[in-house]
Amino acid sequence: LKLSTIHLRCLEIPEVLAKISEIAGVDLVPAVDVGIGNVASVTVQNWRYEDDNKTSAVAWHYSGYPFVVVTMLSNCWDMVGGETTLRLPDGTIKKARGPAMGTAVVMEGRYIEHQALKALGGRERISMVASLRAQPPFMKDETVLAGVRTTSNLSYLCHQFSEYRLEILEERI
Repeated sequence: LKLSTIHLRCLEIPEVLAKISEIAGVDLVPAVDVGIGNVASVTVQNWRYEDDNKTSAVAWHYSGYPFVVVTMLSNCWDMVGGETTLRLPDGTIKKARGPAMGTAVVMEGRYIEHQALKALGGRERISMVASLRAQPPFMKDETVLAGVRTTSNLSYLCHQFSEYRLEILEERI
């Protein structure tokens, strides 16, 4: 809970959110509080096993939110691997630069298939995910709650999700 609070507070700092938005190319805001600070969460429904060669810590998947910020929490000094890999639309695989504690990968997780590679040599690979959405109300938002429904307080999650969707509709009017 403390780490989630820290992550939430970081996203409330205008300069931090502005830098993440600059990287993404669009103004971003946290989607819902439930989507901030998920540690090592996995969306089982979107896994692909046919090409899993036992090198992934988290299988190929799409995130439930349009944008995600994956922050490395582990001390990586003796770690080999642990990168986030992306499958591009043409099928090629790209690795994000090797992880280091405190570094982050910003990506359109809902639209880019990705996975976390196993870390060798280190004690663990722990990362925290913050879920973001585009702030402009007319931008497409295909958020799905499949990955967080089973691990969240449903009444709280549904209330927050409904509130943010209604706020977007109100802004569009």
